[in-house]
This record gives sequence, C-alpha cells and structure tokens, in this order.
Amino acid sequence: MRTWTERLAAVAVLAGGACGQAHVPASAAVDAGSGAKADLVVTAPDTGVAAAADAVSPPGASSDLADVAPARAADATRAAEDSLDAVDGSTSPLPDALATGPDAALPDAIETTADVPAVSTEIIDSTSEMQQSADTLDTLASDAADAPDANTAPPDLTKPVPQDPTLLPPAPFADLTTDFGFDPLKIHGACVGVADFDSNGRDDFLVIEVSGKKATIHAVLLGATLPVHVFTAFDTTLLLPTTGCSIADMDSDGKPDLIAGGHAGAALYFGDGKGGFVDKSEAWLPYIMDFATLTIAPVDLDGDGDLDLFVGAGVTPVTPSGGGPACGSLVCDYVDDDFVCTMKVKFPEAPQELQDRVLIRGAQLPMTDETKAWNVPLGGIWSNVMPIDIDADGKMDVVVGDDFGAHRLLHNVGGKFTEYLADIGFHNYGHAMGWSVGDLNADGLADLVMADAGPNPVFVRKAKADAGVPFTFVDEGGARGVWGPTWTASTWSPLLADFDHDGRDDLMMGVSIATTLEQFPSAAAGCLGTKQKPYDGHPNPDLLFLSNGSGTTFKPHKFPNGPYSHFAMVTQAVIDLDDDGDLDLVQTRPNVNMTAGVRIMRNDVPKLGKSFVVKVTGKGGNLDALGTVVKATIGGVVRTRWLNGTGGTGGTRSRMAHFGLGGAEKATDVTILWPDGKLTKLGDVAAGQTQGATWP
Repeated sequence: MRTWTERLAAVAVLAGGACGQAHVPASAAVDAGSGAKADLVVTAPDTGVAAAADAVSPPGASSDLADVAPARAADATRAAEDSLDAVDGSTSPLPDALATGPDAALPDAIETTADVPAVSTEIIDSTSEMQQSADTLDTLASDAADAPDANTAPPDLTKPVPQDPTLLPPAPFADLTTDFGFDPLKIHGACVGVADFDSNGRDDFLVIEVSGKKATIHAVLLGATLPVHVFTAFDTTLLLPTTGCSIADMDSDGKPDLIAGGHAGAALYFGDGKGGFVDKSEAWLPYIMDFATLTIAPVDLDGDGDLDLFVGAGVTPVTPSGGGPACGSLVCDYVDDDFVCTMKVKFPEAPQELQDRVLIRGAQLPMTDETKAWNVPLGGIWSNVMPIDIDADGKMDVVVGDDFGAHRLLHNVGGKFTEYLADIGFHNYGHAMGWSVGDLNADGLADLVMADAGPNPVFVRKAKADAGVPFTFVDEGGARGVWGPTWTASTWSPLLADFDHDGRDDLMMGVSIATTLEQFPSAAAGCLGTKQKPYDGHPNPDLLFLSNGSGTTFKPHKFPNGPYSHFAMVTQAVIDLDDDGDLDLVQTRPNVNMTAGVRIMRNDVPKLGKSFVVKVTGKGGNLDALGTVVKATIGGVVRTRWLNGTGGTGGTRSRMAHFGLGGAEKATDVTILWPDGKLTKLGDVAAGQTQGATWP
C-alpha cells in the first residue's frame, strides 16, 4: 500500500475540482523531506499545447443521432412530430407563491400547490420553439438516414481529435425549470435526490436551497395532478448542507430519508411520507464527525441486511474569493493523450478531514466509525464514491475517485477492504467527479465511467483478469468516442441510461466549463479572465452520448449552456417527470461564487422503441434493496442494471430499473439477483409495464 506522501503527488488543500484526468507523468518529482511537511514539487512536462492545437479539427454542426436503419429513424421522427402537432404553446408565468425561498418564514413543512403548472409532454414555450424542435427532429432524422450500416467497423479513435462541444448537434431536451416554479439562479447545495417521497408509485425529487446560513429542503411531489412543492427548514446550527446527499430508507418505515453532507460532517433527516422531513441526526450519526462529507453512499458493507454509510470525505475546495485555486498555484498542460494538472505546495501530514469514512450500523445506535477496522486508505481532496458488487461475490465493494489523487477500487473481502489502483487498469492520477456503472458490451460484467476534466475514461472490464488481480479494466474512452468532446471540458456526475430507448446504454455528462484547447490549461489553473470572474463567458454545454447502432461507439450531442461557467459541481439524476416512460433530468449546476442553481430538462429525444420498468422492494434494514442487479433479454441480448443508489457528487439515482426495448415489444428472461444471492425470475415483461418485485 502506498504511503501518504506518495498519494499526494500534486495535492492542494485549496484546489477546486478543476483539473483534468491526469496520469502522473514520468517527469513528476516528489520530495517528501524528513520533517512533518512535504514539499511536493510536480512539474508538467514541456509538451506542446501548440503542437496539440495544430491537430484540432472541430467537426461540423451536424452529426448522426444514432446508427439506425433509416426507416426506423423516420418512423420515430414522424411519431415525435405527431406529438409536437398536439402542442398548444401555452405556458404559465412563475407563480408568486413559489418565490418565497429559504429566506421567508417557513414552518417545518409547507405544502404549496396553487398555480404550479402541470407537467406534460405538451409543454412548449412558444410557437417558435415548437418549430425549432420540429426542425431539430428533421435534422436528426436526416443524419440518421445517412448513418453508416450498423455492421461497419468503427473508426480508430484511440488517438482522437479534440472536438469543440459547442459545435455538436443539439440534444433535444426542453428546459422546464421555470415551468416547475424554480428560479434557475437561486442558490442551492450540490444535492439532487430522487425517490417516491409520498408513496404514490411515482418518483419525486428534492433539492436543498441555501441562503447565507439558512437552508431549506425543497421536495417536489409528482402525481396525476399538479406538482406539490413541500418545504422543510434545515437546522444549520451544526451543518450547512452545501455538498453531497443521498436518499435511503434508513429506518425501514417505507418512507425515504435524506442524508445530507457539508463541511462539518453529515445530517440525517427522516421522511414523513408527505414530502416533509424530521431531523434525526443526533440519534443516528456519531457524536463527533471530524470530517467533511463531500459524498455519501448508503450501502450494506457488512452483509447483515441493514444499511451502513461510506463517506467520501475531504477538505472543501474553496478559496477566499470562492473561485478555486489562485493563479500560479497550478501547472496544467496536455501530456500525450491526457490532461495533467498539478500543484507545487507545502502540504502537512494527512489531515483528519482527508480520511474517507465507514460508518457501520450495529445493534445499537448511533452508527459507529469503523474506518480503521475496514482498512480504508487515506483519501484525496474530493472523494466521489459508488458502491458496486464488482465481482458478484455477494459483498459490496466501493469505487472511489479523488480530486488530486488516485482513483481506486476497494474490494470488500469481508470486514475490510483490499485496495486496487493502476494494477487493475485504473489511471494512477486523476480528478474524479463522479461514477456510473453499466454494461457497454453486453457481456454481463460491470463497466465504469468516471467523470473528469480532460479526456474522460470509460473503464470496460475484461472477461479474463490479468495475472495477480481479481479483475482488470481497459480504458476505452477514446475508442468509444468520449475523449474528443471531453478533451477541453470539466465533466461531472455521469449517467449511463437508455435515453432513446434503442436498448443500449447512452451516457449523459454534466459539464461545468468548456474552453478551447489553447485556453483550457489556463482556465484550469485559474489564470483565465478576471480575478473576480475567472471563468465568466465560457460555455458549459452538457454532453449526451447516444449509443450507435452497433453499440460500440457513442454519438455526442450538446445541451444548451447553463447559466454560469465554473469548475464547481454539476449534480444530476434521471427521473421520469411527465410519466411518459422516458428519462428526464434534474440538475444543480454552477452558479456564482461556487454555488449551484437548479435546471430541469425534459427528454424529447426521438425514441427508437418503447420501454419498461422493474421496481424492487427490499426487506429488513435494506428496504431499498440497494445492491440488487436486474437483467433482461432484449432482442436476444442481455441488458443489465445495477441498483446501487448513488454515483457520488451529490446525487441519488432512481431505484427503478429502466430498460429501452428498441424494436422489441417485450423483454424475456427478466431476472432479479438480490443482495443475498437469491434469484427472482419475472419472465416476460411487456412494453409500457412497471413490474414490481419484492425481495424474498
């Protein structure tokens, strides 16, 4: 196991989630020294940004939506246009009743229903927007008709040309932020939670408003009628909930609960089944929490049937100006096929705040800190965690990505972790900003996507592990077309899901800032623009990578820019907002001064098939059945969903397993592998069906 000094080859306390994926270059020099402090001097090689710039040849503004048969694309487009024909173009202004926010005097739970506009597929802001959407669909259908045959071998993208994400074709998502009664510029923490908060069978969502030293939990309940907005005052006496959050039914009463993080530990709020919450932190969490909770993951680590917590800890990446690292503290540059951002600093011995934590729920409350017993390695500045039983041995493992540190897999060998890093194919240095899991090649093995700045890795698991390790991954980010559009972008909170219902995994990436090849190193080092607004004026279009017809590469598309560019957090989660069977999006994303605003996006991507959902119910202390794996055979190919609940960076993923069907009318051989190894066979599940199942 590496020493603390070796882990901190280019670490800074006040670094802001800014720098890109970086494999430690050969020229990195570390002088540990003999005292309590280490002089960490890491210099980027003299590699030519100019030389790399010469290779840039941005693509045109049009691209294939997906490699599909032209007839299928035309059918999907005609169906989408028929839907657009029914739009009446009517919208409602932002209701005054929803402009209260956290500064207003609020009781613990206030329900606001008046004048909140209904959500449906018919919401379009104006006739011009309707026409623009129809034009977009025409363009996408034309691109799809010109797509190469699905059997055509993909191009060699292992040495991809960087792509300007602003020149990509648009992703057909409609912004419904104000339609839901949200001010997109109001300040929020980095939290998006998705769960059924009122037990009506529909997923709801929540965010946390932050104003000065006040905070408010804002839940939005979805149903057959208008959305219901419920506000709960958050006790900020000991914790301001500005960082990560997760949703889990910790007390197994059937009502989802909120675990919120901040600079002074964490808080636990029990749901009341109506969208409101009650503070239970004192009874459940350790009395002393000497760590900053950047991300937090509910997971049954010890296999006793109830949920423990793995805390991704770290110091807060904020400077007095709120703008990330000061200019001159970082050295950033491109090195071969990577982006390296390092810092020359004097760093003390491992501060307590940098230690990731394991909180175990035992027979008695509160939960106990058993970090040392579990052999948790020292973390980095910003730890993003995702539980996943990577080898299907019945014990939940954890992948951890650090800002200014190594990303690693903690293999649960029963009561403690064994750490794996570059020996299993991970890179030896990076700035991880979230994880997602899927099966990109339909081999039944878990593949991992990690968000980063610079070219994003896509870790595909090999069928046969290399000698000496239990599993091996290969970074196929270049070959799958992900590196190019992320080459000069800082990405966050990846989501692997089927957004177009073709039966294959697509990839959604939040983007906090994107610049040119020449500007990105300066931007990452905090040396671009003015001192007050170093990143102002730069685009931040999120990226939607739709799987092509063969499933071997992605076709990238861009979202509209967010309201503000920064290297701060983008948190996002999928949810079916309008009950139409596809996956929409709720985000918190950079606002001024390292804060976040809310953005709500409806999925209008032309669908290439129908979908179905499997909804699981657990038992005992894991009523969410976290750790469940759902498999379905679709068109003769097995597709897999891992229900782990979180991927880091402040967001909670839906517990519902959503599958697109492509050209099939049903899935066959749908099975559920429960956390204890029991198997439930559902058989066939038809399109449009929500199939429930309970852990036996």
